[in-house]
This record gives sequence, structure tokens and C-alpha cells, in this order.
Amino acid sequence: MKKFLLLMIILLQSCDMKKNEIIEPRAEKINKIMTMHNHERIDEFYWLNERGNQKVIDYLNSENDYRNSYMEDYKGLENELFEEIKSRIKEDDSSVPYLDNGYYYYTRFEKGKQYPIYCRKKDNLKNDEEILIDVNKMSQGHEYFRIGGIDISPNNKIMAYSVDTISRRLYTVHFKNLETGEKNTHTISNTSGGVSWANDNMTLFYNQKNTKTLRTEKVMRHSFNQNQKDKEVYFEKDDEFNLYSYKSKSGKYIIIVSGKTISDEIKSGKSEIKRRFEENQNGLLAANQNSFLIDQVLRTLFELGTQHIYRATNPTKSERLTLIATGGFGRSEMAPY
Repeated sequence: MKKFLLLMIILLQSCDMKKNEIIEPRAEKINKIMTMHNHERIDEFYWLNERGNQKVIDYLNSENDYRNSYMEDYKGLENELFEEIKSRIKEDDSSVPYLDNGYYYYTRFEKGKQYPIYCRKKDNLKNDEEILIDVNKMSQGHEYFRIGGIDISPNNKIMAYSVDTISRRLYTVHFKNLETGEKNTHTISNTSGGVSWANDNMTLFYNQKNTKTLRTEKVMRHSFNQNQKDKEVYFEKDDEFNLYSYKSKSGKYIIIVSGKTISDEIKSGKSEIKRRFEENQNGLLAANQNSFLIDQVLRTLFELGTQHIYRATNPTKSERLTLIATGGFGRSEMAPY
């Protein structure tokens, strides 16, 4: 027993000696004075946010090299854990089809392939499959590739889809003619990924990002295949808030939402309903409008959770989210005036 303990001590000491020989990288300290609210503070590592600075890239590479060297003895364990986790995932999984405007849409995976395949079938699930996007093929040649969103024009002829190839959630919107299979050369850059078609099959609404702060700050209107400059629909001045927009389930409205982590702007909607009630004294109309407003808030919260915070392309049972709203649409909520 004593010999065994002595051997273990020697092995542990040899591992510690090996790790002590590895030089840990240290980021250079460069003072940067930050002034806010008449208060100054010094950030010694502010320079590390310069993405294009070769000095920053070299430092990050040295951190990666240090980690790889330090964990070299555990590489086999890493691979073992990875394969175990991977074995618990159904590789040829598919999502539940949903019906939208005459087509059943779904996403499926093929065994041994990393990316999803977006598909649809017309009228009936027994009909032939139409592959909209095979991300496994589209991603070839890119170190990083992600589909942000897909939206089909109301006439089912044009597909708008967004792509991020640099891992900054700056999506470029592309267009594909679903009748001919041809990709349109026209694109829209620096978006949040989602687009919404208007009912004229020519107008799109999208959310534009600030390329420096990555804040989604504008909702823009775009005319497809028209040589026109995109028009700003709404700009959020408060830099603590982010914008996003989507089409209502009825297909009649484009909903614009401005919110931050702990707050969503519902106040302006209630103020507008109250103003209309004071003009026409129609309580039933006010109740219907309040109900619609609350429905949109719940829908927005659900979309925020599933599409932005806990986004999963093909969620497993444990990854699926449910939004539960306690209480009900009582009299004090629907008719407060």
C-alpha cells in the first residue's frame, strides 16, 4: 500500500512539473481611460476588443496553445466524453412538420452530417419532398456557417434566407427563386437574420444591426428586385433597447418590438388604446385591443426565448420551451378605464 501511494505521489508530481514548465501567456496591460457620469476608470485590457489587431489574434492563439498543452494528458478523455455525448443524440432526427400556406415545412438531419436540411412538401406529407436548403452543401468552404432565418413569399415563389459566416450574428439575406432554383444576386447585409414578407410579394421588412455594437437598432423596408434605397421604418434611439419585428399570425400586420433584458415596451400600446377609448367610448373595442396587445406580448416573449435567447434549430424534448402566463384576462386588465 505504501509503495502504491508513493507511486501515485511521484506521478502527480511529474504532472505538476510538466505543467509548471508551460509558460502561461499574460496579456499586456495598456491603460485606457474610460469616462462616464463624470467618473474616470482605467481599463488595462480594452485593447483586446480590437478584432482586426494582429496583436490580439496572436495573444488569443497563445491562450489556445497554452490550453492545448496544459490539457494534453486528457485528450483521450475529451474524445471519450465527446463521443459519449454525441451517441445520445439521434443523428437522423427530424422536426415535426407544420402547415403554412399550403406547404408542410420541416427540418431533418442525415446520419454523419453536421448541418440541417430544410424541406417542404406541398398539400400532403406523402407528396415529393422539396429541399429548400441543404446546409451541408451550402456550408462547404466556410469555417463557420449558420442559417439565421427562412421566410417564403406569400405566393410561395421566392425564398428569403439569411446566413452568417463570421460568427458575429451579422446575417446577410439572400434570395432564391423556388420555381427555377436560381439564386438571386441581390443581398441585404448586416441584419439580425429574420425577415418578413409583406402581402404584395415585393416588400420585405428586416432588422438592421449596428456593425460596431451589434445592437439591433433599425427596422427597414426593402423592395425586392427594385433599384431603390431601403427605407427606415423605425429607429430605436435608446441604446439599452433592441428591436425586432415579425409578421402577425393573421398575416395582416408587421409587429415591431423594442425591448431589453428586463423590460419590453407595452406602455405606449396601452396609452394608445386609452386615447382611442377616450375618443369613441367603445369599451368592447378597448377590451379587444387590450386582449390583442397582451397576446402580442406573450407571442413576443415566446419568440424572444425560442429564437434569440435559447435558440435551437432542431430542439430535443429537453430543449423545447413552454411559456406559461399565470392569471387571466380579467375585467381590470381588459377594461381598466
